[in-house]
Amino acid sequence: MELAHLIVSILGNTQLGVVSSILTMPILAYIIKNQRNSDKDAKKRDAGIQMLLQCQLADIHNRALECRNDAELLPEETIENFFDCYRQYKEMGGNGYADRMKQDIDDIRAKKLRS
Repeated sequence: MELAHLIVSILGNTQLGVVSSILTMPILAYIIKNQRNSDKDAKKRDAGIQMLLQCQLADIHNRALECRNDAELLPEETIENFFDCYRQYKEMGGNGYADRMKQDIDDIRAKKLRS
């Protein structure tokens, strides 16, 4: 109802202003409802993307652990893919789950650079 008062105050307390506010209210309510639904959809989509990133991080991490004794077997592109996914995951609010994996990847990369 506050919105109706705002519209009436903008358009004036004339018959046209009152009619306009009455006609505008359902339209604004519809827009607000759709925006809320859109926000919910975006949150669901973001959660799905974050889960996919987490799965990709775990997959690369597992492959990296298989190569920890011979770091040369782990391609540099795979390491770069891990860090790209890691950055995106953290930007989306990812938790410490990825931090532990990152430490392992850092250790394997350091070992690879030493050899």
